[in-house]
Amino acid sequence: MKMKHFITLFFALTGGWICAQPSFNELDAEGRRHGPWKKNFKDGGVRYEGTFEHGEEVGTFTFYYPDGAKAAVKEYGVGPGDCYATMYHVTGKLFAQGSYVDTFKIGQWNYWDARGNFVSQEHYVDGVQDGKQYSFYTDSAVAEITHYEMGELHGDWRIYYDDGTLRAAGTYDHGALAGVAEYYNPTGDMDSKGKYYQGEKDGWWIFYENKKPVRKVLYDRGKEIEAEDL
Repeated sequence: MKMKHFITLFFALTGGWICAQPSFNELDAEGRRHGPWKKNFKDGGVRYEGTFEHGEEVGTFTFYYPDGAKAAVKEYGVGPGDCYATMYHVTGKLFAQGSYVDTFKIGQWNYWDARGNFVSQEHYVDGVQDGKQYSFYTDSAVAEITHYEMGELHGDWRIYYDDGTLRAAGTYDHGALAGVAEYYNPTGDMDSKGKYYQGEKDGWWIFYENKKPVRKVLYDRGKEIEAEDL
């Protein structure tokens, strides 16, 4: 008799708990994903989990690598876009952060290498790079500054030594170096100067040593035509 009462009590207590568990991967009356969703890899490991509200992602979605390590977290309704994403290297260290509108990157995105160093900052418009972009040394000093226009390198270009000294300066025109470019040695003195045409050296280039011009070379679309010591 006691055993019967125990079994009855057990099911009374656990039945409610079982019924309270969320049901995954359900659809609403119109066939849209609704409620908690979970998708697995072929081996059974969780690939992602999150919540849909009548076909739209809401709240937090978490994505995983096949080994179970966290790959990304997307927060819907946070930030300037449809979601704010935080991505991770397989080691667990931060890889990237930025916003999406639908599937397109938008606004500022920051990137880190596998050792945790902040390595670049990019800006996007409708999923393509646009505006000023930065690359950094491991101590966060600026290594390179470029400009993009709708996915193409276009505008001023600067490279720096790790102490901040200018290393190179030029201009991109729709993906290729164009016009005057200058290169400097680590002391800040001129190393060479000339022009580019569609990404290739063109015309006379002057080379320097100890702040003085020592050689000039004539190029035709990247091909050396003649050279002369000064």
